[in-house]
Amino acid sequence: MQKVIGTILKDEVLHSLTLRGDLLKSRLELMDSALECSDTNAIYRHLSQISRLTEILCRELREATREFYGNLQTMELFPILLPYPHGGEVKAVVEEGCIRLEAPAILPFCSGGSVYYLHEQVLWALDDLIREKKLPRPFFTERCALVYLHHYQEDAGLTHYLRDYDNVEHRCVTNALAALAMWGNSPDCIISLDVLAPGERDFTEICVMTMEKFREFVLSEKIEFQTG
Repeated sequence: MQKVIGTILKDEVLHSLTLRGDLLKSRLELMDSALECSDTNAIYRHLSQISRLTEILCRELREATREFYGNLQTMELFPILLPYPHGGEVKAVVEEGCIRLEAPAILPFCSGGSVYYLHEQVLWALDDLIREKKLPRPFFTERCALVYLHHYQEDAGLTHYLRDYDNVEHRCVTNALAALAMWGNSPDCIISLDVLAPGERDFTEICVMTMEKFREFVLSEKIEFQTG
């Protein structure tokens, strides 16, 4: 049985790679022609299509991986690491005029490969929240604050180091929030802050709040920064 589901995964991956690979090859050949002619509009159009095809390929590979993992679960075989979380692992709520997301682990997640799944997770959670609560889009129409609270087990004896503020995990989350909840993600639209918060378990809480609430948060919250 394990060999059968392994073969299914291999076939799905090869099919996606072959199909999307042929399309990407054709688009790259068109790009060469556009470059020779210095056709700026065509170059931009081909770049957009290449980007779109690449994301479709990544999504298909993620879906094949999730299906494979689900089959292993059915057979009661559990890999050490889940390559990509299933839908619904990021939770979203609206409280007192703030949007709050909760990720099931500290960002960045300790798993290899693409982290674009974070973008999908946040989009799914926000879309469900907007439809359920009938929230306006965008929810924040003025400059707001985006706060990442990295909760960690204080008594676990582990030190967690934050990466640069522009790491890809942050961008995935911020871009999804900007698409559905905020009116932009440039410095004149948001201010961003990362905070280490000692607690009882490891997870990342992401809060989007008005500037007024952010000022209250900064003045009232005991913010503990971790240094190397």
